[in-house]
Amino acid sequence: MGSKVKNLDQPKYFAKQKLTMARKEPLRRRLRSLDPKVEPRIIFGLERKDKTLFVKLAGEADMLGSSKLRSVLVRKLNGVTKVIFDISDLEFADSYFLRLLLKLRKRLGGVSSVKVKNPRPNVKKLFEITGLDKLFL
Repeated sequence: MGSKVKNLDQPKYFAKQKLTMARKEPLRRRLRSLDPKVEPRIIFGLERKDKTLFVKLAGEADMLGSSKLRSVLVRKLNGVTKVIFDISDLEFADSYFLRLLLKLRKRLGGVSSVKVKNPRPNVKKLFEITGLDKLFL
């Protein structure tokens, strides 16, 4: 009844494929080390009216774009109670963008504190598949 336990510290697959396991350093630094020319492909504009922040997005809200957007939003949220995203020009969004919206909603603490307007069909489908259309659209 003895079972063989594989050594997970140094899997043979990784040694064969010459892959390395994830290092304990920030993801942004790891990405830059892979290709230093990688730049976020997102463009955004911010406008604040009273306690509402309007964010216009264009391009791709992938991992790099979402982290860049997050770093800017964190600095602009003082006194803001509602954020409205216009994503009519956003061509692509992934789970990192959804995570940003969820964390932003939690930080602002309101049910309707974050709204998304004018999504393209492919981005709208992402919200529908994940069930987040009920929260943000």
